[in-house]
Amino acid sequence: MQTTRSLGFNVGIVGDLRISKYVNLRLEPGLVYAQRTLVYPDNPLFENENDAIRDIASTYIYVPLLVRLSTKRLNNMKPFVTFGVATALNLSSNESNPDDNFSGTFRTTDNNYFLDVGFGVDLYLFWFKFTPSIRGGFGTNDEIVQDDRPNSPWTGNIDRLRSRGVFLNFTFQ
Repeated sequence: MQTTRSLGFNVGIVGDLRISKYVNLRLEPGLVYAQRTLVYPDNPLFENENDAIRDIASTYIYVPLLVRLSTKRLNNMKPFVTFGVATALNLSSNESNPDDNFSGTFRTTDNNYFLDVGFGVDLYLFWFKFTPSIRGGFGTNDEIVQDDRPNSPWTGNIDRLRSRGVFLNFTFQ
């Protein structure tokens, strides 16, 4: 099995609690849309080409709780690193759906957990603060719901399925 990379979209809000001059606790809930495509190349068990491809659309309510460590402000810039944990509710998981891949439905779990790390810089502009950052989210739990038949060609050979993502964030405050 191979996974093809794709782009997603995230929109959310920011809650910020200043702990000290250089440490902030942040809650950044948002809605994330992503899609994964699983490809099963050269599998003789599939009769047609469409059976060897599974598109997994995911819509998450993503809620990270982050610690942000900043430096001293240098002119109009303030670099930072961030780390924390996140939980996500997958609205399109199909976990409770009785259909499985034999009916064309790939199922994943509803609740997922992530570790987040990242870095960025606050840019203090005339009218607002602009913050570009790069953050990685790494799933910690197994997201796959196995098919009802244990020798399924879609899920029988998958030990675990975890999400990983790299986010390019633009925050306007």
